[in-house]
Amino acid sequence: MKGELMAITLEKIYKSTQNKYQMQLIAGKKSIKNLVEWVHMVEDSELISFLKGKELVIITGIGRIARNEMLDFCKHLFQHQVSGFIINIGPYISEVPEEIIDFCEENDFPLFTVPWEIKLVDVIRELCSMIFQSEQRNASISEAFKDAIFYPEQKSMYLPVLERHGYGADTDYCVIAVKVVTEQEELYLNFMKLLQSEIEKIINKMSDKFILFKYEGNIIIALVGFTGNSIENIISELIHGSSQHNNYSFYIGVGPAKLKIKALSKYFRRIISLVRLGIKTNKRVVYYDKLDVHKLILTMEDTDMLHEFYREALGSLESYDRENNTGYYGFLKQYFETNGKIHRLSELNYIHRNTVHYQLKKIQDITGCNLADWNDQLKLSLAFYIKDIL
Repeated sequence: MKGELMAITLEKIYKSTQNKYQMQLIAGKKSIKNLVEWVHMVEDSELISFLKGKELVIITGIGRIARNEMLDFCKHLFQHQVSGFIINIGPYISEVPEEIIDFCEENDFPLFTVPWEIKLVDVIRELCSMIFQSEQRNASISEAFKDAIFYPEQKSMYLPVLERHGYGADTDYCVIAVKVVTEQEELYLNFMKLLQSEIEKIINKMSDKFILFKYEGNIIIALVGFTGNSIENIISELIHGSSQHNNYSFYIGVGPAKLKIKALSKYFRRIISLVRLGIKTNKRVVYYDKLDVHKLILTMEDTDMLHEFYREALGSLESYDRENNTGYYGFLKQYFETNGKIHRLSELNYIHRNTVHYQLKKIQDITGCNLADWNDQLKLSLAFYIKDIL
């Protein structure tokens, strides 16, 4: 289980330092909520390749960047996913070229200016201090939130911390679990990082009140005070934005929209199970509030009993298929999915109706269940639902 130190937004940095350092935002204001993880001075285009993304870059021009090279310099910063950049207006760069302003405006790339008389060492020191304090605050909130999940009875460990930062006992939380699935295992961590960055970017446009950490290969997000519609908008934007990534996919489990702090522990495992349910049923997003039978199964804490129930109902059928290379298990599942319609099973499998009856009779012999008996139907059907969860 790993916590994540979320960065601070450009907006917070700008509001806190705008007057003190005469900082002006002259382009790219639509991305003012970009996250910033660190501040760097970069005076040479060859150094841009060392940037990791989410930096706020400061340029003085002391490296003698020619005016006709500045646009390419700006484009390289943008390509390396820099959050924004500050141009120090003075003897080396007397004004911002119009083509740079146009590029930043067209690409929503935040561009700031600071006058020469401002001591950049003071600016950098304060910005780095703000980032560090923000990381400490987010880490403290994240750890307290995890304590509320895993040690709910020890309220003194987490309630004072959460309340100090404005997350009270009556706050509404929606917990979401996201899991990356890819065949390129060697790039799994890179995909996780990429997805996490996308998640932070999307949510930050709406609010900075969210908590994020990793647990058992899942990215866990706790949205604070979000409405049902805003939650669905976040999910929709995340899925739409991910359509450009062909190397990985991901599945999302969305918990109840309004959980109180005292209910987090009870629901957390269920929310993790939603992701597993999505993977098994090939559903990109599974909402807890929209479940029916699966919701009932998720409330059962005794997984050993669920395993036992499943083995008693369908274990013999699975074993028969495995030993005889048959497909009765899938055929029975199809039977329930078609509501027991013989003609539909015949069409789907390109077989005669008599063959359908024969296969159903064979399934009854193997399982010891009577498909004409409602109780046996319920038993087998419920076992399939259980399999989706386990």
